[in-house]
Amino acid sequence: MARVAARGSQVERSEDVSRLLVRGGTVLDGSGGPSRAADVLVVDGRIAEVGTGLDDTGARVLDAGGAYVAPGFIDTHTHLDPSLFWDAACDPMPQHGVTTVLIGNCSLGLVPVRSDAIDDVSKLFCYIEDMPRETFALGIPWTWERYPAYRDAMNERGLGVHAAPLLGHSVLRMYVMGDDAWERAASDAERAAIAALLDEAVDERLRVESALLGDPIHLRGVLVRPREEERVVAPLLVLAHDDVGGDRRVRVPDVRGRVHVVDRCRQVEAARRRQ
Repeated sequence: MARVAARGSQVERSEDVSRLLVRGGTVLDGSGGPSRAADVLVVDGRIAEVGTGLDDTGARVLDAGGAYVAPGFIDTHTHLDPSLFWDAACDPMPQHGVTTVLIGNCSLGLVPVRSDAIDDVSKLFCYIEDMPRETFALGIPWTWERYPAYRDAMNERGLGVHAAPLLGHSVLRMYVMGDDAWERAASDAERAAIAALLDEAVDERLRVESALLGDPIHLRGVLVRPREEERVVAPLLVLAHDDVGGDRRVRVPDVRGRVHVVDRCRQVEAARRRQ
């Protein structure tokens, strides 16, 4: 809850607030229910109590009269992957109430990447996002190859927001197939390698994969062609990891905008095996 400011690549908190009472605001709790007048008590960075007339003993009191109090917003579509390394506070997202950002969207990302392919990955990202190539060279440390080391590099620097990474399908293909990613469909062995990378990331607490299954024209051609749909969907089975009740389903968009679940993925894989 304390103000954050970026200094270099680090995020430093301006004060240590272990107990904070947000008093007199109108609470929108995100449940879909009506707003209500209430106080919010935060203890050690977590919401401890919501109600009226809460005890302010030992707490810093923030007057929220005339304001709305709500959970942090989640921005589900960003391309902040590179800028988080040179703007750790993620300015101005927190000032707008955003506390969580999804990165790795649109099949783009910074991981996985081989050391000899950093330039290719950078060019792809810069082309799509219209960013100067020099920014990538100066602002990103590139101390990783696969997801676990990338996650550690993000955590070491500290961020002003929560970052939830997706694993981009384009960079997965480039990592496994090299230049051939632009020219042809993946072989069975290559699809297995992609699946293994996804599984590794899921085991390291990655939840979702971003698969661009359309017909995107990039720098040198088409990374994923529509006719590859059934060859691409099957490896996404490895993403069906869910901690809630053992439910192992995952929703995957196909090239026509419909939504697959894992049952559909299994049907596709079974049909492929019968061929």
